[in-house]
Amino acid sequence: MMAYLGAGRYDMVGRVLAEMEIAAASSDTNGMMTKEVGLPLALGFTAFERGDYGEAIDQLTDLRLKAHRFGGSNAQRDVIDLTLIEAALRGKHRARARALAAERLAFEPQSAGNQCLAQRAHAL
Repeated sequence: MMAYLGAGRYDMVGRVLAEMEIAAASSDTNGMMTKEVGLPLALGFTAFERGDYGEAIDQLTDLRLKAHRFGGSNAQRDVIDLTLIEAALRGKHRARARALAAERLAFEPQSAGNQCLAQRAHAL
């Protein structure tokens, strides 16, 4: 999904979302994972790409607690948090941006990236 969004392949974004909606209707394990994790993640990234930061926040917030269920590396799951923070910053959701940035900074205070996010959040 991220590759299609980044490449501006919105035709493929639509196709993937349509397939995910079909998969999410299934009662098997794939359907459950698609419904609970995959589809909200894809919708969140899509909302972010089109500048609907409030919707991106709505879709991605709960995924922070569930993302480990789909596996992947910590770095891959970290993309969710980073996108969520960036959506809060761009959408001028001051309190949320500050809280998320502070959380990252507390976890890794020496990170230049986290310091930058915290500075941006406090500048809102």
